[in-house]
Amino acid sequence: MATHELYLGGPPTRNYGLSMFPARPFNEATAPFNQIGPAAHKGPIGYKDTRRLDFSGDDHALAEFLRENVVAAADVLGAVLIPKDCIVLGFHYRIIKAKAGVTLTPKYRGKAHTFAAIDGGVEGGNGFIPASGAAVAAVTEGVVSLALAVFDNKPDMFDLTLTAVPAGGIGGFAIDITPVFLHVADGGIP
Repeated sequence: MATHELYLGGPPTRNYGLSMFPARPFNEATAPFNQIGPAAHKGPIGYKDTRRLDFSGDDHALAEFLRENVVAAADVLGAVLIPKDCIVLGFHYRIIKAKAGVTLTPKYRGKAHTFAAIDGGVEGGNGFIPASGAAVAAVTEGVVSLALAVFDNKPDMFDLTLTAVPAGGIGGFAIDITPVFLHVADGGIP
């Protein structure tokens, strides 16, 4: 099992080969991660940080990463960096390019929250999964209670664990993953 840091943004990294990935190893206790806020071009309080993981070859940085690294079942993909002082409402996912045999399990790194697995073999499959501390199936329509929101005063990494990968690997698969959160240090009157 390996962890592959594929998130965008965050502190600078020394990548002497000029490759984009892997990103700097995430550590919620270090100063660079504790000083990062939401992207400046986003809204004043509510954010959705969509990350497309496109292993089909259309994302050149990920294609280069796959040429240099083996991604297998039980590996963890560090997908989205979430700043500190956020109330996470949950996340939306959408399968862009399905691949039979790919199953992903979402998780916040180092937290006890558990989520329903995502079947990567369903073209166009999508849903919203609340940020609860108990396993919750995807909500495709209806009401999502704020009682399922999670607050964290430290930065966090939203991970996808590859619980199943077909014999041919993850190539050809693409997913959008979108954590939805409120940043409590933003907004209001200065």
